[in-house]
Amino acid sequence: MMRVLQFTLILLASLLLCCCTEEETDLGLGLQDPSTLYNGLRDTAYCDAACMERDDSLLTSDYGSGLLGLYNDPLLGSTEAVVFSQITFPYANNMHIDSETTVDSAVLTLVVSTLHTTPTNSDDVQQLQLEVKQLSEGPITDTHYYDYSELPVSDVTFFDGTVRFDRNADTVIRMRLNDSFKALLEGHSYSQDEFRDAVKGIRIRMAGGAMATINFNAARTCITAFLRNDTVKTELTFNIGAKATHFNRFINDFQGPLAPFANGDDTIAATDRLYLLPMAGCNVRLSFNTFVRRFSQAHPNAVVHYAELLLPLANVADTASLPELIWAYKCSANGGVAPVSDMSDTKGFDGHYDAATGCYRLRITRHMQRLLLEGSDNGTLLLLDSRRSSPARVALRGPSQSAPLRIDMVYTE
Repeated sequence: MMRVLQFTLILLASLLLCCCTEEETDLGLGLQDPSTLYNGLRDTAYCDAACMERDDSLLTSDYGSGLLGLYNDPLLGSTEAVVFSQITFPYANNMHIDSETTVDSAVLTLVVSTLHTTPTNSDDVQQLQLEVKQLSEGPITDTHYYDYSELPVSDVTFFDGTVRFDRNADTVIRMRLNDSFKALLEGHSYSQDEFRDAVKGIRIRMAGGAMATINFNAARTCITAFLRNDTVKTELTFNIGAKATHFNRFINDFQGPLAPFANGDDTIAATDRLYLLPMAGCNVRLSFNTFVRRFSQAHPNAVVHYAELLLPLANVADTASLPELIWAYKCSANGGVAPVSDMSDTKGFDGHYDAATGCYRLRITRHMQRLLLEGSDNGTLLLLDSRRSSPARVALRGPSQSAPLRIDMVYTE
């Protein structure tokens, strides 16, 4: 019996020791810089050509967020964002407002995601100057509209005035529409199509050097009519934004380094600073063709284990309102572009800004391997992810500056 007990204790101790044995784990690997995890030869590619290109065919219709207002950049010029939208009603049956019903008021509400601080306007409390006009030709459902699209307006103004907005407290802009809009409702019966044809739609502008991101998907972005029949009060809600065709028009006045765009040029060669501007501003095109051709000839069997595109800021001090994300696209010989496949992977850097290095960092391992296999580079196009919904812009360090934009890679052969 004693021997059985001793054997049992020995077995339990063995099991306990096995459970306590250390095993390898990937805990903490996510905190390491992925560029340091690979062994091999290292090389750096510097671009041999860089330019800025007008982003003049930007699709803007029916996005969940858009911009409204005027952004003044003392160096690069100004951009005005104008909103065009249908007005529809979300009811299956016809709308009927009889002659005994009064429209007490109608309020246009815009949900504000962000009231942006601009170089010329950073006050927390703003007096927003707004104008809402009726269109004489409404947006067409299921039609694509671009940054340059525009629709004619009528002489009818629904609102023209100022609205106080506190960026620390307010979340909506409310405008009380005048009698011109109420007259379209009182004593009328409409089907969906009849209402859309009668009202056409609206154009919204905001002046005074303020710019806001509007949430078109929010249910509160709408027009609400307050009705009264004797003592009975009701409300009617009309769609603008997400449930109605809408789009942004961007009007750019390019100045300074971007003045050639105002003169009709589509590209501006640059060596010092490269500007990425939203709102149909400009993208950046890079070429590493000289390096790719030389390297692929000297190392035809090279295997790229890690490659990263580093985009340093021209002025690291300008980090308060940087764009969140930069996308990279591979350019083809026929002029087409396709997203760099590495950016769809969740490992490594994916186009966000890294404060430790003062760079936007984009992992491009597969992209670089493909360029080396092809033996040439037709270009890499950079653009801002939020160029329809944020005025944030960035200046990158060009090829002529010290520690310019570049590709660092690790390879073996």
